[in-house]
Amino acid sequence: MLLLSSADRSVARFGVHIACQVVRERDFRVIGRGTLDVSLTGMLVQCTYDAEIGDEVIVSFKTGRDEYVDAVGIVTRRMEGRRRGDLGMTMGITFTSLDDESLRALARMLELAPVVTKRAPRLDYAREVMRIATT
Repeated sequence: MLLLSSADRSVARFGVHIACQVVRERDFRVIGRGTLDVSLTGMLVQCTYDAEIGDEVIVSFKTGRDEYVDAVGIVTRRMEGRRRGDLGMTMGITFTSLDDESLRALARMLELAPVVTKRAPRLDYAREVMRIATT
């Protein structure tokens, strides 16, 4: 499984806050009910129950055009929500199965959505140490 940092993402994320249902597949427990951002390849979800990285989930939500998106995904990131500014426990979900109709509905929904700004580029610590050492 390939995990990317937020700075290395190649797909745009959109600030879409919608009601959704994220169900953990192994016990069919609803673990999430709202998105913080969505992309064509996954989403960040506010969670009410915990899940482990690697857990398979079923995601379902309604777009603004009365279309439904149903997908299977995997939990690829977990944030406990302990830092200042966090909105509680969240899970990053990567879609592993999304049918063509759901993908088109998702793309139509994201056409007008605001893009989440990228984070600042990563600091090259080795270069910074060298810069400080030569100063």
